[in-house]
Amino acid sequence: MYSEIKLFGPQIHSALENLVFLSQTLEEHSSLKSKVFSHGKAVIGPVDFIFEWTSVPSVVELLELVNLIDESLVELKSRYTITTMESTHIDIDNLIEETPNVGYSLFKFYGPSISKAVDAMTRLVGQIPILKEGTLDNKPLTLIGEFDFAIQWIRYPETDEIISLLKEVDNVLETSGVWYTVTTKGHLTYRKDDSEALLQIQRAKEEAEGEARKVTRFA
Repeated sequence: MYSEIKLFGPQIHSALENLVFLSQTLEEHSSLKSKVFSHGKAVIGPVDFIFEWTSVPSVVELLELVNLIDESLVELKSRYTITTMESTHIDIDNLIEETPNVGYSLFKFYGPSISKAVDAMTRLVGQIPILKEGTLDNKPLTLIGEFDFAIQWIRYPETDEIISLLKEVDNVLETSGVWYTVTTKGHLTYRKDDSEALLQIQRAKEEAEGEARKVTRFA
């Protein structure tokens, strides 16, 4: 299992040097003395650096690694993303199919400081009644998979509600220094009575058009 780091310049070379140094000193951090993951290494390919875990990390352990990465890069102009995948990671599309009429807003952070952003978003969710922190089997949708944070709407949101949420997100993330992208997903299902109402509207339109044709024909 890997945590993959993608770096954005300038100063990518300095960021790589700092990550190498961090990977060589991980055992000095008390919460990571159990050698949960092996030393990291720079790689050639679509990502720039990887940390290989020797066992599946908890969210707390992932946050600890992210916090250390934030500290090692905070003085640079570089940005980074971190993506940690596991074989049983949550499939957002399957989750959406299982929860119709509910929306999910999914955030990808560009740090540093991703750890501060996660903390700020966790606090924000508890302050907005229309939001519920996304969970599946009591496991937070945080840091595992393609996105860094997911929030669940109690119903499918309107566009103006999403915009209002993003204003709050901007406020709480301002001091974290992160950039972010957001993707809102979900699908709607229509109840039988909704379909019947739409059918009645269509019938009324057809009748009105028919009457209009009669008037035109005999005028």
